[in-house]
Parts: sequence; C-alpha cells; structure tokens
Amino acid sequence: MPNYQTHYDWEAAFHYWVMLGHSRSIEAVQEHFGIGQRRTVTRAMQRYGWRERLAKVEAEAHEKADALLIRERAHRIADTLKIIDAARSRFAGQLARADFRMTASDFVGLIKLEVLLEGGATERIQGLPMIDPEKLTADELDQLRALLVKGTPTALDEPTAETGRAALELLPPLEEEA
Repeated sequence: MPNYQTHYDWEAAFHYWVMLGHSRSIEAVQEHFGIGQRRTVTRAMQRYGWRERLAKVEAEAHEKADALLIRERAHRIADTLKIIDAARSRFAGQLARADFRMTASDFVGLIKLEVLLEGGATERIQGLPMIDPEKLTADELDQLRALLVKGTPTALDEPTAETGRAALELLPPLEEEA
C-alpha cells in the first residue's frame, strides 16, 4: 500500500479553528481543509497545543477588551465632566440674565454627578447599621423614641419636627401597660 502523506498548513488550521468561536469543532476544520480523518486533526491539535494556545489567545483578548472598555469609559467620564464644567460656566454667566433656565437644583445635580464621577460620595450617609424595630427591646424602643422626640441629629440631616415624626411612625406602637 502506497504511503500518501499529505502536508497540511496546521497554523492556518489553528487560526481557522480559533475563528470559529462557539461553533468550533474538529469536523469543521476537517471539512474546511479537506482532511480525511478526524484522528489527523486531533493529533495535530495535541502536537501543536491548540487548546493551550486558545486559552492564551482568549486571555489576551479579554485583557485587551477590558483595556478598551476602560479607555472608552474614561473618555465618557471626561466628556461628562467637560459638559459639567461648561454648565458651571454657563450657570455663573446666566445668573444675572432674565432668561436664565437652569435651576439651582439642576446645578446641584450636576455637581453631585461630577463628585460621583470623580469617585466621591454624593450624600452624607455614614454607613450606620440598619435598625429593625421588630428586634428592639422595649427599653431600646423607649430610648430611640426619646432621641427622636428630642431631635437628636441623625447621620443624614439636621432633624426637624417633621423628620422626627416620620421616624416615630416607623417604630411599632407602644404597648399599653395593664
């Protein structure tokens, strides 16, 4: 029996296999390159380390994609900050004009967005633990009510009678003593 040894371009076959993506298969490589036996492709895959190379290619592709996303995000943030700077300048210039359209709350919103984009906090929330009124003892509830009635400052704002009443409404009602 004659020895028919065909030489295949295994580097081209590897590139084709990688480019197949989710539909990657030995059969697709076999068919595309006219390779007669599946075993021939399988041996080449092992000999040339296709799976290991694919892992490296995909890892590098993910790194480059992440870098691109970071760069694009940085550009969007920079563009937004430029818009905020322009709005700040326009706000300052329009304050004296009769046809001024930006409200102070609009401007505050832009400043909060700027602070947020620059990595700062936009509220005075200080990471206090959440209190579940259902789990408080009677003494703890009384102490909390006393603090709220007296108007002790909270982490969020200076208390008012309105915020004190709203906080009291969140607490369970006092149980009547017999």
